[in-house]
Amino acid sequence: MKHWTETEDAQLRELYPDASMEELVEKLNRSKDAITSRAYCLKVKRSEKYMQESRTNARKKINFKPYKWNDEKVALLCELYNKMSPQAVAKEMGLSIHCVTKQASRFGISNSVPKWDSDQDDFLKQVYPNTKISLERIASQLDRSVPAIVSRAHKLSLKRRKNLKNG
Repeated sequence: MKHWTETEDAQLRELYPDASMEELVEKLNRSKDAITSRAYCLKVKRSEKYMQESRTNARKKINFKPYKWNDEKVALLCELYNKMSPQAVAKEMGLSIHCVTKQASRFGISNSVPKWDSDQDDFLKQVYPNTKISLERIASQLDRSVPAIVSRAHKLSLKRRKNLKNG
């Protein structure tokens, strides 16, 4: 491992805030990891201008298009967020969890999934083992998501019976 000289440290302090990693690698003749690690040790940071440009370029590269929220999408978020976990809502809407939770907070939507009561537990105990009744149907009858049904069944130590064919 090659040690950093005072001259290299001075160059890094001068160049790191605004130079691209490719430029730094070329000028310092060091790996990206070595440069990043040394900058961290020296407490040298990227400039705000560099970070802004980097984010803009990254968005262009991935063809980033911000999600447009309208009344219909907010209504869907409200409906789903009260029935499902933020992860399930994100998957359903094709968004990141961060986007879902940020917008829910922005619109004042709270995840207030009601607690399970004994009647729902009793119903689940009766129907969950029966594989003839789909999980989607059970979820619909209890006004819950399928993952919520599976999770609750697991907590109650319920198992689905295997379909046995008459042979």
